[in-house]
Amino acid sequence: MNHSRILSLSLFWLVVSAEIKYGTSEYSSNCSPVFLIHGLARSNLSLKYLEKRIHEFCPGVVTYNTPAFSFVDIFVPLQVQVNGLLETFNNFSKAHSKFHLVTHSQGTLLGRALIQASVHHNVCNYISLGGIHSGTYGIPTIAAGLTPLGEIPVERMLTTALLYTPTSMETLSIANYWHDPDNALYLEKNTYLPRLNNQIPSNESYSQKEALLRLNKFVTVYGQGDGFVFPWESGDFSFYKIINNTNVVVNYTEWDFYDTLGLRTLDETGRFIKHNISGVEHLEWPVNDNVIDNYVLPYLDYCA
Repeated sequence: MNHSRILSLSLFWLVVSAEIKYGTSEYSSNCSPVFLIHGLARSNLSLKYLEKRIHEFCPGVVTYNTPAFSFVDIFVPLQVQVNGLLETFNNFSKAHSKFHLVTHSQGTLLGRALIQASVHHNVCNYISLGGIHSGTYGIPTIAAGLTPLGEIPVERMLTTALLYTPTSMETLSIANYWHDPDNALYLEKNTYLPRLNNQIPSNESYSQKEALLRLNKFVTVYGQGDGFVFPWESGDFSFYKIINNTNVVVNYTEWDFYDTLGLRTLDETGRFIKHNISGVEHLEWPVNDNVIDNYVLPYLDYCA
């Protein structure tokens, strides 16, 4: 065999190996690659069934189901988790011209934070399952029956007092998205979520909005019966507002971040897609076949 033939074959196998390494084999499927982020006090095992279903739907597609912060994430503040995921997220982004991001529970905030921290990201569709986008104010159903006071206002007030401290903000992830309906208290004491949602102006406000507007679609799947997120409407950024001494859910379009975070633009261009599905418990979102078949897989199409 002559030297030119050997050189040609060598170059051919270099190209093939590079495609395998960096996942360009995704082009053999009808889907773009998928990056998955698990939820609170869970591991990537909680998304294995969803990942399996993705591979069945998109044979040959590249997926990355991050194991980062498995089970210990409740004791790691969100910004530390974002910083820990950012290099992997950016490397995945460099390896793929476009990819989808599928997240569950607390992972919905981490995924959005990664997007908003990366103004030049390559995320095509961002899919949020059981999202906590405006935070939560309530004791999860599974825990309410185990607490002395159950799910009553006093319990939530005590939780606010516990979580709205510098120590909690620096050590407990749930403190970062505990949202007391007393808006002044929330903006003063919560050092994370108000900034992520552009409710407090910062040097990152403009870039966070621009990064979110780079998405092809922002898909959020949520609904009554979640049992972990209170109110469940937080899945589309709606949240409680105190009106006549009562917590009333106010639609996301009535909040300031509808403009400052770019949700109005996403809405008006048909890119903020909301699926309100009742009767799915919080831990079931990534394993419910109806949810997967109708509200996840259809959004994993190939993005040029």
